[in-house]
Amino acid sequence: MSQPDQIDLTAEEKSYLQALIDAKKVPPRVSDRAKILLLRSDGVSPSEICRRLHMMPRSVQLCLDKFKADGLMRALQDDQRSGHPKEISEEAIQWIIQTAKKSPQTLGYEQDLWSIALLHQYVQQHAKEAGFP
Repeated sequence: MSQPDQIDLTAEEKSYLQALIDAKKVPPRVSDRAKILLLRSDGVSPSEICRRLHMMPRSVQLCLDKFKADGLMRALQDDQRSGHPKEISEEAIQWIIQTAKKSPQTLGYEQDLWSIALLHQYVQQHAKEAGFP
């Protein structure tokens, strides 16, 4: 009989979580969440998971709650954070990146490399004409 908070994972889900844990390029927080889910599916209590992984109870419980509410992928993801909305569009960001990849000399400057101050100055002076107010 499973405990009230215990979770059931398929063999495929367990294999996927183990692959995340073993992967080198997975963010540590995702790896930690995978460990939480695997341990809980093995019947390890939330308090013991906290102890083993050196995590706060709230972090462990949040992961388990997300799993129960919306499944495996949701439990692994960060929540969308509130905050100041973006003031610059993706297109404007791409324009700045493309500008930064160019040599300043091709745009009439003496330097062959951008400084942050020079790139900022160029963006401020030319954003409007590029269509980014």
